[in-house]
Amino acid sequence: MTSGAGAMVATAIRVVNAVPYVIAAEPGLLSSVDLPLTIPAHAFAAR
Repeated sequence: MTSGAGAMVATAIRVVNAVPYVIAAEPGLLSSVDLPLTIPAHAFAAR
């Protein structure tokens, strides 16, 4: 994977993981500053 493709994937992951916060937010405009940092679900779970 090239660095450009990796950056696009990282951006998409952030957007997808922010969906629950956007749905729960009050109506109006949001920016990335208004949302918490997101991590993939179970990213640090023991295997």
